Amino acid sequence: MACVQAVAGALDTVEAHCNTAVTSHTATSVDSALKIAPAITVTWCALPHCSFFAAAQSPAELPLSQRVDYVTAKETVMERFNCLVARFRERVHFAAVVSSGSVLDFGAEVFFACVERRLLSLQAAVCDGGDEAAAPVGSSLPSVSTISVGFPLSRVGIFPSTSTVVSMRRLCGSLHTVKWIPVLHTYDASSLADVGLLSLSDATADASDKSRTKQWTLLLEQLIIERVCQSPVQRRWAIEMLLWSRSFHDAAVRHKAAGAMSADIADAWHKYAIGALSRNPLSTELDTARGDAGSVTRVHLLLTTPPCKGAAHALQVHARSLRRSLPPLPHHRFLAFPRVQYSLWMDKVQTLTAEKSVGAVVLLDCSEKAVTDTLNLVKTHLVGTATQRARLPYLNFVLIGEAAATQRMLQHLPCAAVISSASAFCEMGHASVQQVRLYVSPNWPADLQQDTLLAALTYLKRRGVPHVVAASAAPQRLLLALCNEAVLIARSLPDATVVESAAKEQLGLCLGPFQLMDAYGTVTVATMAADERTRTAAASDAGARAAVTPAHPLESCMRSMAREGLLGARGARGGFYGPAVAMNRGGAAAPLLREAVLSTYVRHHMTPIQVGNRLRAAVLNVACELLTRGEVQLVDDVDLLSMSALGWREETGGVLYQVDQLGADALPRLVEHMTCLASTGSAPHLAPHPLLLRMVAEKVRFANLHDSGLL
Repeated sequence: MACVQAVAGALDTVEAHCNTAVTSHTATSVDSALKIAPAITVTWCALPHCSFFAAAQSPAELPLSQRVDYVTAKETVMERFNCLVARFRERVHFAAVVSSGSVLDFGAEVFFACVERRLLSLQAAVCDGGDEAAAPVGSSLPSVSTISVGFPLSRVGIFPSTSTVVSMRRLCGSLHTVKWIPVLHTYDASSLADVGLLSLSDATADASDKSRTKQWTLLLEQLIIERVCQSPVQRRWAIEMLLWSRSFHDAAVRHKAAGAMSADIADAWHKYAIGALSRNPLSTELDTARGDAGSVTRVHLLLTTPPCKGAAHALQVHARSLRRSLPPLPHHRFLAFPRVQYSLWMDKVQTLTAEKSVGAVVLLDCSEKAVTDTLNLVKTHLVGTATQRARLPYLNFVLIGEAAATQRMLQHLPCAAVISSASAFCEMGHASVQQVRLYVSPNWPADLQQDTLLAALTYLKRRGVPHVVAASAAPQRLLLALCNEAVLIARSLPDATVVESAAKEQLGLCLGPFQLMDAYGTVTVATMAADERTRTAAASDAGARAAVTPAHPLESCMRSMAREGLLGARGARGGFYGPAVAMNRGGAAAPLLREAVLSTYVRHHMTPIQVGNRLRAAVLNVACELLTRGEVQLVDDVDLLSMSALGWREETGGVLYQVDQLGADALPRLVEHMTCLASTGSAPHLAPHPLLLRMVAEKVRFANLHDSGLL
């Protein structure tokens, strides 16, 4: 909201200054034979340490009532902004210049309202003494193409204002406006420059020529909509015909084009965009504001729907992981050893061993291609001699890569934090979530342990990467609970597609459990199951062992598939599905699913709701164990992991948030069902976790679990 208020205040100053300049110019040029418009340029810019376009707090983090106020205020301010641009078009040049940070949502609305929109090279804008922690491992100074421009809040129902939608139509046409706005932030800057939405500081003439060749189609569309069509009905018909020409009248086509946006929100966006594009383009600012009251009201209603509330919660848990305050590090040096900078490694090692050298955070690349070189670096130059080992208390090691790849490094380091991805959904918007685990040798001082963990968290926070701190393999354990229960259920069903459809329709997962196993790969899931079996066997608490679902059926299934060459989605022969099936699409289970993995005889029938409840129950038991044992600290973190590792769709808000939203009696009914399954012997492993029983007895929701004192 502060960003909107700042722009509103700036517009007052801009309007007053432009009015004064234009009036002065008119008065002094009455007798002039040649009247030249005053050269006034209004520049809205984002530079290092001046991130004008970046909001300190995402509107999705605001309470619902404030979100509604934000949409109303944004609509008013952007209507005024676009009217000023149109009013002073011949005399004032509005420009937007960006060289640092992304331009998102309201910032993008201001950006696209300007006549000139330029991204400057970051090479020219970098400031002295830049923090090395802000740069990702494996990259030097980021290029301008890494800047994101667009409207990611569309996924939670906070759409661009109606005047911005009209401005976008004039830039790229009605079809591309409706199609691109939900996913514009996912494109790189060079692609946006190619279609004329912005310009780059190093753009070639060819790119400008390409954009000019498309101008005639935009002018023709503008002529039809703004001059030929005389009523909203005619304009709506013309726009719908333009969309129909590209099959965009088909809901399935629209939903696919909307990316991570839920189907309900995508349908609402389509209606909103058509309404905005059909409005009278020649109306005054006051008339337009009155005419758009209905559109704003519809958006208000949309924000209160379960998909929008769930998607907002999903963004909130991402943002909260970056909002957590961290104490300062005892030192401020971050030294990265990415594989792409292998030739510089020895120079960096020398800075660590210099006499004047103080402590540092050492970021080690443990990716598949770098792990061998990194291991040699550790053994030879970091712990190879007594002198090197004496410096270890002053170094905080952060290993970046999958946990399995870091094991050989951990054998040589007394303490290290491991940062690894919590998801297999590289193309679904969840891969950025990282899991942080701390590995410590016995007797290593507690303060040094905390410094190492703090170093990893500081690195991720400065990069803006959402993350979860877990004392165990929390994402893997949640995944195993879901997948193992799916295997157990499918053995009782004639058709395993029932499990897939129930998971997607009842729980709101992006993928069914069997397609999820394909996404991770059968070898990976089998390894997870084996690790969990070892962990459970070593548990000193017999109660803890009994509370965990036995993963033997899942491990056996995965290993038998792997032996037959069925390695999952990335394998040549696929897995439960063929190799050509994308992870983000549903589909019928292949015959191989039933023949090679699951029993084909029917034991009893289960409804989709019953299947969904069993899958949810399995995940809830593990989530409760993670929370009660302190292996995951926050309820929000469990929701974040469920979306990242298991693929709960954003509009669900995550597994625990979803349970709360099902109603006050949802958890008691589920716990009663779990008790029944356990007591009858149908699924003894689904006996409700003691935390669930206490929550039901004391009528506690997951939203206030931490305040209840039950943890």
